[in-house]
Amino acid sequence: MDVRILWKRRLASFAKEAAGYSRYIANSGSIAFLIFAFIGGAIYYNQLLQSIPPDLPVEWGMAILFAFLIASGKIRTFIKEGDRVFVLPAEKDMGPYFKGAIGYSAIVQSIILFLLLLLAWPLYRHCMGEDTLPFLQVIFTLIVLKVANILAVWQELKIDHRGMKVFHKVIRMLVLVPILYFYFSWGMNFVLAGAIVALLFVSLGYYRSIFGKRLLRWDDLIQEEKKAMSRFYRFMNGFIDVPGVSVSVHRRSWLSGITNRLSFSQENTYTYLILKSFIRSDLSGIILRMAILGLAVIIFIPGDLGKGTAYGIFLYLVGVQLIALRQIHAHVFWFFLYPVDARQRIEAIKRVNLWVLGVVSVLLAVPLFVTFQSVYLPVVAILLALIMVVYLRKRTTF
Repeated sequence: MDVRILWKRRLASFAKEAAGYSRYIANSGSIAFLIFAFIGGAIYYNQLLQSIPPDLPVEWGMAILFAFLIASGKIRTFIKEGDRVFVLPAEKDMGPYFKGAIGYSAIVQSIILFLLLLLAWPLYRHCMGEDTLPFLQVIFTLIVLKVANILAVWQELKIDHRGMKVFHKVIRMLVLVPILYFYFSWGMNFVLAGAIVALLFVSLGYYRSIFGKRLLRWDDLIQEEKKAMSRFYRFMNGFIDVPGVSVSVHRRSWLSGITNRLSFSQENTYTYLILKSFIRSDLSGIILRMAILGLAVIIFIPGDLGKGTAYGIFLYLVGVQLIALRQIHAHVFWFFLYPVDARQRIEAIKRVNLWVLGVVSVLLAVPLFVTFQSVYLPVVAILLALIMVVYLRKRTTF
């Protein structure tokens, strides 16, 4: 078995699948919306910079942000369940395969670093003024540190205790913060370069001595790959029905009691089921975090036009995520045996969509009604909410 060909085939298979889903995203009109949102965000970002004092300690913010980004990240191996039987016996020959996985992960995460640095660069340049470092030098330094951390993550995959994995990640992050702070403040000098090189050599010796002879934990590789594919499918599921979506269940007893307020009747069978499933799924957590982020953005963004634009963008993003409700119990055979009209399931999904979107739209509208300077702003917010309701009802088709 040529493991290089195996890696190329699996990478090509994933790329083909991602490209197929991407076409649906492009056809949904979301790309045009995101471009519009990016242009609007860039305009208000520039306006926001004018109100930020130049003496803001941006070095600490940059150091903490990029220390977290560099220390985080997973390695995509595309390992499958059957590899436990067919590939595991050839583990000693899998070096080229895993080198491909490490290289692929390094490239993808370096691209993410590049994009986020582009986003943070205007703020950094605004506060640093003439002391701003060259962009190419900064991204090169960040990529070097990222590659070193990816190699560390690869060795940490051999750890059999989750707490120790978290411990190593935290230590790497804490070490990176002061290094990046000094770098963003004064640039690369002989002392800092020497400290980084020494740290790399010490880390290399540590990981070789502790993990050098340990074997890979294939079960962990398989589970990590399943989680990565699950995240990919959940994202795509916001635009198109994806049969490969896996659902994690969370108890959330503090919120599940809401379903007890529904009347005990046959017409509420699917409403109870869909609402309970939504509350206990990852989707409710995504919606909650998105609503909190949107609330913070609307509060701090200046001007009525900016607040209204942010309101529309976050309402749209929440609506796109809610489309994933179509998949809840869509392929479970036993639910079709209920002595209930199957059309009630569609109506139940629309009803839960309306309830959730109503709560989020009201929450996001609170700062609009409190701080608005134009009477048109609340009216626009109401119209946007109504448009999103109509959009969701049309998208809830089977």
